[in-house]
Amino acid sequence: MALSFALVVLVLFALEMCHDLSPPKLSMLFVVLAWLPMLVVHELGHALVARLLGWDVLAVVIGYGPEIARFRVGRTLVALRAIPIEGHVLPTPRSLRLARLKCALVYAAGPVAELLVIIAVGVGLGFEVLLTRSTDLTVIALQSVALVGAIGVVFNLAPHALSGAASDGLGILASAGLTQAALEHSLALPYLSRAEHALDCDDARAGHALVKEALAVHPDNVPLSIMLARCEVATGDMEQGLARLEALRMRAGMPEAFETLRLHGAAAAVLESGDASWLEDAAGAARAAVERSPQQPEYLVTLGALQLQLRQLQRAEETLQTAYRLAREPLLEDRCLSYLAAVAHERGQVEQARLLAQALSARTRCARLLARVQRC
Repeated sequence: MALSFALVVLVLFALEMCHDLSPPKLSMLFVVLAWLPMLVVHELGHALVARLLGWDVLAVVIGYGPEIARFRVGRTLVALRAIPIEGHVLPTPRSLRLARLKCALVYAAGPVAELLVIIAVGVGLGFEVLLTRSTDLTVIALQSVALVGAIGVVFNLAPHALSGAASDGLGILASAGLTQAALEHSLALPYLSRAEHALDCDDARAGHALVKEALAVHPDNVPLSIMLARCEVATGDMEQGLARLEALRMRAGMPEAFETLRLHGAAAAVLESGDASWLEDAAGAARAAVERSPQQPEYLVTLGALQLQLRQLQRAEETLQTAYRLAREPLLEDRCLSYLAAVAHERGQVEQARLLAQALSARTRCARLLARVQRC
């Protein structure tokens, strides 16, 4: 929807500019040119404030659509995409002290960064000049920058979820109501992401060591315990991994969100084990997790992978396509692409499988993901 709206607006801008071109009409061009820099300013605002508050930043994504470049700044994965309409940042706390307040501040930082640009332009140009019609191209360009910033501030502070994710305004409001379970999961995210990446790279022992180290710091963290069970299964100790998951199931007072996470962990553990006799049960657990949390792309990826193993190819493709549309983390998108390529290969869609395999090869060097698509 966002892409279609943007294309319509750009076409209307182009038609208007071609009709009786004058300096003020160049503001339309300057607005388009200013959009990407202002988007970068917005996302950097989120990332920098998160770091100033002592949080980690797992990923910064600039743009929408196909990925064109990927690199790391420290431990932060930066992904650049083809259509500079939107972006997002994935921050995580290092401790839960004042976590709700800090979460609200991180959400607010993007619009505030844009507001600071508007103020800087107003101070440099003069607020009276900023609000006055002009034929001077420099003034028009700066007015356009301020306009883009103002649009960004208003749109992002309005509480909505039009793009499938909470706007900054909605995020600020929701921060006060974050549950302890949500905060605990957020605290575990850096370790979960790195452990999942280790599994994708066929290095389960590294993932196991990482999670054990994290649990030494956060011994009661349920998401970390679930990931440890998955890593135990992946290293060949299926009995210990499943016993750990069963012990969590029996724990009194388990929050609903963690029970959903445990169901997904059990399904993912069976997927890691490759034990065909458990596939039906694992698919049932994954379906239960998806029913409880249908907008969680990670659960959908696991369900789609299990459907692939069960040769339910049409269902697998539909599930994985939904997961790919919902995914906002580049590493999860990589996993989607690897399974989608495998599904296309199994369905005899040779060209589609080849294109997906090429796209994945350009994005990652993870051994297991690439092994899954080598025959494509």
